[in-house]
Amino acid sequence: MKKLKSITVALALSVATVFSVSSCLDSGNGGTQYPQMSLSDSIEAVNNAIGSFTGKLYYINPTKTNSNREDSVDVKWRISKETMTRGGMTIENFPIKPLALYVTNMTSMVKSKEILEAAPEQIYTTSLIPYLKLEVSNSSYFQYSILPKKKELEFSVDYAGSAHRVKVIFAEYITDASGYYYYPVAYKREKLFQGNIIINKVTVDGVEHSIGTVFGIKGHLTTAG
Repeated sequence: MKKLKSITVALALSVATVFSVSSCLDSGNGGTQYPQMSLSDSIEAVNNAIGSFTGKLYYINPTKTNSNREDSVDVKWRISKETMTRGGMTIENFPIKPLALYVTNMTSMVKSKEILEAAPEQIYTTSLIPYLKLEVSNSSYFQYSILPKKKELEFSVDYAGSAHRVKVIFAEYITDASGYYYYPVAYKREKLFQGNIIINKVTVDGVEHSIGTVFGIKGHLTTAG
């Protein structure tokens, strides 16, 4: 049985931010089996998510020495309809600079850190596929899979008078030391939307750096439709 958590559990964020799904996703071993969504529920889930959102992207800052290593930056995203049962999410200002925190400060890696710190925000696009609808306190709760349009986000960074190639590689899941699985999933209830983005590794000018972390987004609908 796989133990499933969200980024906010990993970050030990406040209760208001927690997106914890303590169920199992296995097809066997006694895991919970979610019923397949009906066509009407899938259409409703996509239509319910459409709009523009503002909020925060949360991440662990490994340079902090206190017990709360949470950090965040402002982000905006929009969700549109791709098909009747599939949405598309675009983060308009996906931050790259936080990834520099995960590059070990060794002599051979200083340049990679500096390039990442100089990297501009990027546009990050995913598909949003609904897989669960629940009724909670007289309101609908929808859960989605977040699937990147591309498993790699590649771009150029101008630094020290030269152009440098950076590639961010996403993952379908990661695990922590306790055996918990973190998946790229999201949920929406009323105007609240939050979810996980799984970062596997990053390469800078062909030099690979293992990241193995989760970025968590949380925000509210500002403009519907």
